[in-house]
Amino acid sequence: MNTIDWGQAAVNNTNGFGQGALVGGTSFSNTQSTEYDGIDTYITLSNRTQLFTDFSVSAWFIADSGGSYKAIFGNSSASGGYLFGIVNGGSAIYFYDNAWRQLSGAVTDGNWHHLIVTYDSSLNELKSYVDNSLYTTYTPNTSALPSNSHSFDQIGARTSVGRWNGNLDELAVWDSVLDSTQVSNIYNGGVPNDLATLNPIHWWRFEGTGTTATDSGTGGIDGTLENTVIRSTDVPT
Repeated sequence: MNTIDWGQAAVNNTNGFGQGALVGGTSFSNTQSTEYDGIDTYITLSNRTQLFTDFSVSAWFIADSGGSYKAIFGNSSASGGYLFGIVNGGSAIYFYDNAWRQLSGAVTDGNWHHLIVTYDSSLNELKSYVDNSLYTTYTPNTSALPSNSHSFDQIGARTSVGRWNGNLDELAVWDSVLDSTQVSNIYNGGVPNDLATLNPIHWWRFEGTGTTATDSGTGGIDGTLENTVIRSTDVPT
């Protein structure tokens, strides 16, 4: 077994979540995702970041079957790791903290799914939610979580391999623990919701044109679409 170790401004509204207007922008809408071929397409981030002492990560994805392993977030360094991904040609999402930890059931069905992972350092408790349902709660290895091996500077890849096969959309990272109510609001019945009131550190929406994946969170780490990553109109609905 390989031991590959595997994240906007305030809104001008009063209804918390919903389709409110962003300050200086237009009403929230989700019209694009990014599509990856599992061969050579990925996104390079402008700076490396890593999981925080407490953290939450949210990702919408289509995971197509095939390939040995596929990373949602990864590290360009050979000594770095996967944050979350599908390993050994499997069908479920895993996380690595000196042991493989299954975070979802089978998800390689070609449909949109939503994953949220939270870690509470005071309880040493990691949870995963899939499509608004709590999948697992476990006590991770404290020496490995968080650690330098859990840093990332790529989306859809780890080093020159681990390329995602499918779509990614509305990726976000927080330095806090989301609760079940917030998880439910983010899932929003299967339609991505405005995250601005939750103040994510990183939030890659993949809206727009060109080769820049803008970080709409407070962290300001933009990405570059490599090798013709497709801006797709296939989005969760």
